Amino acid sequence: MASRESLERVVFRLNATAAAAFFSKWIVDHEKKKLANSHKCPPVLAALFQDAGLDVPQCEHKFHPARKWRFDFAWPKHKVALEVNGGIWARGRHVRGRGFLNDMEKINQAQIMGWLVMQCSPDQLKSGEIITVLQEAFASRK
Repeated sequence: MASRESLERVVFRLNATAAAAFFSKWIVDHEKKKLANSHKCPPVLAALFQDAGLDVPQCEHKFHPARKWRFDFAWPKHKVALEVNGGIWARGRHVRGRGFLNDMEKINQAQIMGWLVMQCSPDQLKSGEIITVLQEAFASRK
């Protein structure tokens, strides 16, 4: 794996916008890999959920006994999950044919197992717009 310093040198040669996007994605991917192994919620998102009166969710929660399916965020005690679907405007995996069908299969199985699965875009998560939906989901479970 390349060192952070060598990556920064490569990024320096790119224009500012491309560099920022590249380095941000590298950091996000790196953190995501670390979080996938720890199942801990990133501190910024933990604070967002806590400020809204919600418990801190588990990240990358494996919910199915036989499949490798995971929820981006899950509250297993309440059987509430949040899936963040990126790439909406760039024809990402979630909106292309096979990816869309795979997501439907996953969500359908989760619902059969009693999960309430909410979905949002990354922008809706960043803005906090999804918080109201999650609060309503938890209220419906009481």
